This record gives sequence, C-alpha cells and structure tokens, in this order.
Amino acid sequence: MEKPPDFRITETTLAKGIDDQGTHAIPVNPTATFTTEDREVISFIDYKNLSGSHALRWEWYDPEGGLYAKTSNYPMQSSRGKYIQEGSASHRISVKGAKAETLPGEWKVKIYLDNDLTAQKSFRINEIRVAKKPQPPIPPAIDFGDYYALVIGNNDYRFLPKLQTAVNDAQEVLKFRYKD
Repeated sequence: MEKPPDFRITETTLAKGIDDQGTHAIPVNPTATFTTEDREVISFIDYKNLSGSHALRWEWYDPEGGLYAKTSNYPMQSSRGKYIQEGSASHRISVKGAKAETLPGEWKVKIYLDNDLTAQKSFRINEIRVAKKPQPPIPPAIDFGDYYALVIGNNDYRFLPKLQTAVNDAQEVLKFRYKD
C-alpha cells in the first residue's frame, strides 16, 4: 500500500442536534449561539485520511474560564494497512437541566488531536427566562355557618373479618373541633 495522505481535521462545527449516518454525522441546526432552554451543545469534527492510531479529546470551558468538562483521550484508528477517507466525531454537553443552564455567557470548546490543540470554537449560551403562568387569585373564604357530622365507628360487620381501628378512628374524629 502506498502512503496515504496526511490525517487531518477538516472542519469543526457547533450545533444543537445531530443526524448520525454511520461513520459520518451531520450537524443539525449549526450555530454558535445557544440558550438555557437548549437541550445540549454538540461539537463536531470532520476528518480526512485517518490512518494508524490517534487520540481525540474535548475540553469545555465555562464563561469564567474554568474547565467545565473534559473527555478522556478518545481512540481513533484504522485497520492496519488501510485508511478511512473521511469521517466525523462529536462530543456534547447538556445545557437545560444541567449546571451549564446556570452559567450563561461566552463559552469555549478546545479539541486536541494527539495532545496537540487542533481546533477551538467560542459559543454563547444566552439566558432565557420563562414567564410563569399567573395563578388565579384564591377566592375569599365563604362562611357556611355551623357544621354537623354524624360519626359512626363499627368494628364488627356481618360478612367481614372483625376490624381493629374503626371505633378508635371515629373517637378521634369526635375529638376534632373546627377552630376559626
């Protein structure tokens, strides 16, 4: 086999979704602007001429510059003596319902190939405040006057096994007094 062309990352994309088609995924809704209502941020890479073994790693940085998430080295390799003409890889962080939802601002994702910084992308997560539905007012209490109750406790029914607590429950209800 002749020497394949050099392995390289050809494109990096951020998106809200993914259409996975085997070795090559397609970004859905590519953008660099997300909101706290978005489910996730996905970082894609497209590559060409994968031969041999390589390691790919993503690092995600929050608006304060702190390391938010990091992958371990993700192995990429082709069969011995062969190469893969093109493909893609991706990693994602959750936003809605995750800690990222509480950290709006300018973010950054860095992509390392064989421990060398190969690509980086900045993106923004904008805070979206969802208006809560107004609750109807609680109506004022209505005075219905005096209340009366007939309380019966029976432990001994004809076609049931003997009960143990019905009389005690009725006696407790009798002790209850409504207070204004």
